[in-house]
Amino acid sequence: MRRQLFMYPGHNADDIAETVIMNILRGDIARLRRCTAITTSSDDDGIPRCKPLKYTYEKEIVMYAYFKVTKPLFLLS
Repeated sequence: MRRQLFMYPGHNADDIAETVIMNILRGDIARLRRCTAITTSSDDDGIPRCKPLKYTYEKEIVMYAYFKVTKPLFLLS
């Protein structure tokens, strides 16, 4: 059985909205289609990317971390 590697970047809904606006202003239609997909693959390294936080706002992520994480992440090292 072959395992498929995926990269899971932390792009949330706010990041994707910024990227869409930037691509519209630039007129880059190819990137506009690619940045809104839930999974993408890069021609550079061939590793598919999955965006599990695509529909989650940054505020929701911060609130989740505030209520679920007992220590700040930068102090966990």
